[in-house]
Amino acid sequence: MKNVFRSVLATISDCCRLWTSILGGLTVVWIIFVAVSITVNAGPGGIMDYSDRDLDSLRQKAISAGLNLQISPDRQDAVFVDRDEVHDVATGGRTVPLDMIPGWMTTEEYAVGGLRWADMNDDGWLDLVTVHYVGGYPPRPEETRIWYNQGGTLESTAGWVSTDTVWSTDVSVGDLDNNSYPDIVVVNDGNNVIYFQDETGVSTTPSWTSSESLFSLMSAIGDVTGSGFPDFSVVNQGTYSDPYKPNHLYGNTTGIPGNSAYWISGDVAQNMACALGDFDEDAILIHSNEFTGDGVVTAFTLNPIPIHSVTSVLIDGFPTTDYTVHLRNGWILFATVPANGSAITVNMEISDDLDMAVAVDHGNAKVYLDTGTTLESTPSFTVSGTGDRREKGVSWIDVDIDGDLDLFVGGRDVPMLLYENNGGILSATASWSSVETEPSCSDMDWIDMDLDGDPDLAVSSTGDSDFDLLWVYENIDGTLETSPSWVIPWSAVSSMCNAVAWGDMNGDGYPDLAAGFAGAEIRVYLNTGPPPTPTPGSCIHDGDVNLDGTVSSGDAQLTFMIALGVYTPSYDEACAADCNGDEEVTSGDAQLVFGTALGYSACVDPVF
Repeated sequence: MKNVFRSVLATISDCCRLWTSILGGLTVVWIIFVAVSITVNAGPGGIMDYSDRDLDSLRQKAISAGLNLQISPDRQDAVFVDRDEVHDVATGGRTVPLDMIPGWMTTEEYAVGGLRWADMNDDGWLDLVTVHYVGGYPPRPEETRIWYNQGGTLESTAGWVSTDTVWSTDVSVGDLDNNSYPDIVVVNDGNNVIYFQDETGVSTTPSWTSSESLFSLMSAIGDVTGSGFPDFSVVNQGTYSDPYKPNHLYGNTTGIPGNSAYWISGDVAQNMACALGDFDEDAILIHSNEFTGDGVVTAFTLNPIPIHSVTSVLIDGFPTTDYTVHLRNGWILFATVPANGSAITVNMEISDDLDMAVAVDHGNAKVYLDTGTTLESTPSFTVSGTGDRREKGVSWIDVDIDGDLDLFVGGRDVPMLLYENNGGILSATASWSSVETEPSCSDMDWIDMDLDGDPDLAVSSTGDSDFDLLWVYENIDGTLETSPSWVIPWSAVSSMCNAVAWGDMNGDGYPDLAAGFAGAEIRVYLNTGPPPTPTPGSCIHDGDVNLDGTVSSGDAQLTFMIALGVYTPSYDEACAADCNGDEEVTSGDAQLVFGTALGYSACVDPVF
């Protein structure tokens, strides 16, 4: 088996040519900003798992070369990077309502294992919870952090930082003890921990520690045992010499999970990701949450999680569709601020009989059914006919909007796949596949980003310069596009992207996208929302597309991008680009704008 040791060996910024050299029998390709991918043989089962000794050796090489070293949280990918050659750029297709340039980013670089949005202090604004690991070189801070929302933007320095330091790979947030305060579950290379919260705040030291020391990669929260308290599951992998491990579920019957695993799977594998959901709908319950609007906030926390579906939302007794819900994390966003004193009712389906889906490295995704109070020992369903896949990321999500949870499986160096759920039976073969054959998926998250009634997909990548870092796949009437409409390229960040999460930072009710990397600043890309409603007679066809008061060649370029459909303009930008006033933007308008910039022609409403 093989694994890719991705190594950026040099930066060549003054030449666009490409050279090939031979070093020790390895072909090394040098290009601008990034360089080489070297394929090496991995150990048993194909796992790389850089040991501490390996990391020390790689760090010394990074120091000698004057480069940064990035390691993925599962220790299976490594890359050397020149971080001096980083430029945030707006590039790629843009037909979804997301900015290409981050609207917020940290001032320090981090190696992020996972991140989640949650209202941690009950102020109606979503905060960002992040977990970290030391990574490669230079060493990164390892503490868990909460970046509190200051009324529309995140604080520049995390307001809460844990006291312990450990290699953390994922985070989940949920109210484990049902005291109305969200708690933080962190899974580690070592003992997994929980930071409980009460009226005094979140404990900075772990309130709970597992008795087992594991290399856990991902967690999921939900009531599997039927106790009324959320349990949590973790998936595990081993080391270079012993890669195959079972999965664990920590049962919770009192509000504090047992320190030892309640359930351990009977099979072993290189397990990479997990998700909980009642895909066969054998224990669906009706539940409601009620709130009172204050005329300011748009975000409200829902319990319990995960949510199977939202059946209706009422404001003062009247139904509304002006919202989006994060089913796994449990919160609702309103695009229109609920009025002060308004009565909000969220009716939803939940379950206390959750089945666990698991993605597998060098294997195939599988499903453990909930038997009533626990999970079956070995999976009842395994994806067939796909060969030996490298998988990372798995979700239960109703993509086709038929009321059933479908199974979505991410791929590392293989396409992502969707298996339809038809009345509690998963399709034997994938009904959807991504066009990209090597998306190198590291994480995924779903939400209805454009409030059109169906869930859209965000994907992050631990690939190197051969890959893009972030993708968004738009769902159009229940059908997911096979190629992403929105991408952030490697050149924008020059770092492997480990984690991605939808949330609303600025409180406008439209989901923004947070991304965490292996050695870069944490970023939030803002959702621009729907185009503004035009005011009759307000459209100005002047060619000043970037709205800076002058017409230049840059306006012509932007007009051409609008005409090609690779840039989604605001209402005012579209009016300005429609130079001839015929209510559409074409390449002809771009030529007219360029002529206006040169003084040879004029738009309908010239600015000079």
